[in-house]
Amino acid sequence: METQPPDPEIEKLFAELRSGDPIRQRAAAEKIAERKVLNAEIISVIKTLAQTHPDATVRYWADQSLTMSGATKLSLVPGPHSVSSSAKVVEPLSRRAKIVQFTIGFVGWYVVNGAIWLGLAKQGGTPFIVVLPINLIVLIFLALTWRWVALGLLSAMVLNIAISISLGLGSDSFILIPFFNVPLLAPG
Repeated sequence: METQPPDPEIEKLFAELRSGDPIRQRAAAEKIAERKVLNAEIISVIKTLAQTHPDATVRYWADQSLTMSGATKLSLVPGPHSVSSSAKVVEPLSRRAKIVQFTIGFVGWYVVNGAIWLGLAKQGGTPFIVVLPINLIVLIFLALTWRWVALGLLSAMVLNIAISISLGLGSDSFILIPFFNVPLLAPG
């Protein structure tokens, strides 16, 4: 843990938090977040600001201060002035869990899109028209629910586009998503 600021600085931050001026309160909360200040009085005021302050920016930085200082992070409920009375602690994902979720998104994109693409291609349809909107909808949904899976999915899409462009330039043709479509699997 970083060293705590000297007492006069803590007193100044405490006074800024209690000032009533949203700009000064936000700046103080931001400094506390950056310096990871652990002071019971300041943490108490920060929790109150995170729960009840009318300014969303002040609530955000107060919440960040709690998180950065190691205090309990509040699950803020959307709305101008409230935090759920049953606010629960949001535990961050471990590094391993992030890697697993990313891998699920990355590999899952190739497996699912490959199966859909090949199934539609065998029926003689144009898979690109069906697959692209589905990919975008799934990406948006996952970004709102499981962001590491969404990041893996997005990374797979970006890698696929890069490979498609490279293959397209190399074979002087237009290659759609996924990159293993044409001309590699096209008959004749």
